[in-house]
Amino acid sequence: MYEEEIKRIKISSDLNIIKGDISNLIKTFESDEEFIKRSVLLKIFDNSIFNYDLIEKFQTKIIIDYLINQLKAIDEEKKEIIVNGLNKRIQGYLIKIVKNCLDIGHRQILNLIENLIDDRDKKYNLYFKIASTFNEILNNEDKHSKFTNLERERIAKILADLHGFYLYNYVDEDKKMSFHLKLKINYENSILNYQKTDLREDLQNIANTLENLILKMSESDYDREIIVYSPLRLGLSSANASDNHTRAKEKGGRALNAAINISLDLEKEPEIPIIVSVKRLDEPKLKIKSIDIDKEFILSTSSSNNHKSFFRYRYDQDELQLLKQALVHVGIINEDTKDPLKDVNKFTNGGGLELKTNVGVFKGTGLGTSSILSACLLKCLYRISNQPKEMAYPILYDQSLLLEQSIGFNSGWQDARGAIGGKSAVKHFKTEQTMNLPNPKLEFIEVDKKLFEKRIILFYTGLRRFATKNLNVVLDVYLSRDYLRYPAIRQSFLIHEQMVQALKNDDYSLFGKLCTQYWKLRKTIDPSASPPLIERFFNKLEKSGLIKGGLLTGAGGGGFAVLVSREGRNSDLIDFLKKIEIENSFVANFSLNKKGITLKEG
Repeated sequence: MYEEEIKRIKISSDLNIIKGDISNLIKTFESDEEFIKRSVLLKIFDNSIFNYDLIEKFQTKIIIDYLINQLKAIDEEKKEIIVNGLNKRIQGYLIKIVKNCLDIGHRQILNLIENLIDDRDKKYNLYFKIASTFNEILNNEDKHSKFTNLERERIAKILADLHGFYLYNYVDEDKKMSFHLKLKINYENSILNYQKTDLREDLQNIANTLENLILKMSESDYDREIIVYSPLRLGLSSANASDNHTRAKEKGGRALNAAINISLDLEKEPEIPIIVSVKRLDEPKLKIKSIDIDKEFILSTSSSNNHKSFFRYRYDQDELQLLKQALVHVGIINEDTKDPLKDVNKFTNGGGLELKTNVGVFKGTGLGTSSILSACLLKCLYRISNQPKEMAYPILYDQSLLLEQSIGFNSGWQDARGAIGGKSAVKHFKTEQTMNLPNPKLEFIEVDKKLFEKRIILFYTGLRRFATKNLNVVLDVYLSRDYLRYPAIRQSFLIHEQMVQALKNDDYSLFGKLCTQYWKLRKTIDPSASPPLIERFFNKLEKSGLIKGGLLTGAGGGGFAVLVSREGRNSDLIDFLKKIEIENSFVANFSLNKKGITLKEG
């Protein structure tokens, strides 16, 4: 009895049919004419929530809201019968969502408690019970080893919302409110830690190889200077941050970018923007220097204070932290060393080392500077330490991601890969769902170089954006499966594929329109990506009639705008941009670079 309706609720893709069956079953339960067991009613919830056609169409919330409204309308006594049984299931629903990586928002499930229970204390106790169970999962890894790092990320997000919203709303004392907010922050921080741990574990085989190496500089390199040159990455699409480690593993990732040389002065020819060099010094010194920011660090005498001064970046701001950590990452300086200078002396057989960088653009441009600089540092240091030749593609780029993560930067796998050389400067990367380290397949997109450089205009918006150490908005939307914003993440994949095809066809009119659509999706996912100044800027451009479309490269919030000029209006657009009143803004000159990261020995 009722088996047909219950089954149809689970497999039907028609919302109206499902709603009709739910309504009929609840009405029958409510009437005195016929008795339906509570277990039958609870199957309505089981089958509605885990109807995979609805999940695929991201319509689960619609049916949950319908269930809530139906139950609110029935007799309180009978509603309580169902709700009491439902409360025992909610925790299981959440775990099933996590374990199966389902596109159902945990807030939709928790809202069953929020909307169907009136008693404040009862709500608080139920939320607290769920929070306690999930906290146990995170803190007792031996007992709950079946949960992966990525699943723990999502559990941590559920806990952050439980403490930051659901539990927080039902306490009145300042002390308890502060307690829940503190836990919210702690769980959000743990999300990035789980992601970093997962990346480290995926790279464990590589790490084991490195640990077995005895690093010693070759005598034949004593008089050589190793120099690495690299372009920057012009990000055109990442399917809105699908290159994030977690997202790429669970759903697959996409990236479309171009390697470019650049000049911040429109009147000057573009130059190779990143140069890294390393060489042995005869005197026992360690010299680390960033030419572009005029910062230098020197160790010249062995001392117990060397450890503190070198590793200052671990507890304080240090503009040379990436350069220092690169030396640790490759194994030239031991992570636990008491004196970094002694490690350098040992590596160089009594000499010293000079590591220098020079970057032709400032930070915060959205051109992947820190990620590419990481790859260049590693390539340079791997070479001088005679590490295996396979420290090229793709391992070099995976290691550069790990290097950035080790100092707290949340980059994606495509950031450094944008500087890869090959038969074209424009590249398309694609990864599929995997249990292991994402392994992007590389496709070179052959475009008309002159046409690309003519139709694409790079404009610096005057706003800097920086790599963040905090949980970014896009990852938050992904982990929570936010009902209003997550569909834009899905749609970004479709727009991305169309952008790739438009470039293959050298169709810049279509490409421009797609850039605008892509940017609108980005703003839906993360409104902070487009501050008021950026909104006004794009509004002026649209009214000018000089562009087919555009977006901000990278994560948004500032940096460079990629503008697609209308055919024949390139010069008019440049003149318009020169006159636009935005402080510190300018039009840059760029050229495609298909050589990519190159190494020379002098």
